[in-house]
Amino acid sequence: RARTPRGGGTRGFVLEDAGKLEGYAYLTEKSHAVGDYDVVVSDAVALSRRAARRLLSFFAEHRTLARAVIWYGGPSDPLLGELPEAAYEMTLGHRWMMRVVHAASALASRGYSAELSTALELELSDDLLPENAGRITLELARGSAEVRPGGRGRLKLGPNGLAPLYTGFATPWALKRRGLLDGDDESLARAAAIFAGPAPAMSEMF
Repeated sequence: RARTPRGGGTRGFVLEDAGKLEGYAYLTEKSHAVGDYDVVVSDAVALSRRAARRLLSFFAEHRTLARAVIWYGGPSDPLLGELPEAAYEMTLGHRWMMRVVHAASALASRGYSAELSTALELELSDDLLPENAGRITLELARGSAEVRPGGRGRLKLGPNGLAPLYTGFATPWALKRRGLLDGDDESLARAAAIFAGPAPAMSEMF
């Protein structure tokens, strides 16, 4: 899909420094009726700030004939952060859906900060998958996680609260305001530290 997207092929370009690959981009052109076109970036990678800025300047060099440069990314796309001004427009936003189908396994294998050593006592409810329901304790030590049954259930949530918390899509406080999670302030703060991270996003439709 990066090299041969729907509707035609692409041209590939690489950025090198002292013989080492620093970035690349695959571009195609989407023509308009009057003769000009949009540059569509099917894939782009920059391994450094210099590479990101060079990619952006390379895109801008098409401005004599191109109306716009189009690419697909998330809300925290690093290329957007290198633009000197907010000279871009988001024209398509599609919320994807996620459902945790095995809570204990998902929590144990997620991946966490190596700096965290703490525990979170959860009480899960799930009408569709009753094997996910009950009290469990998530214990973290230097980035490794273990899930064991039991605990006081200080953080209460169902599948509609677990998915956005697990992915880092929403903070515990935002979920509590929406009625998707309930717990004491200490448990909310622990959950925020455990599940912190950039907003999840995908640059590809499927």
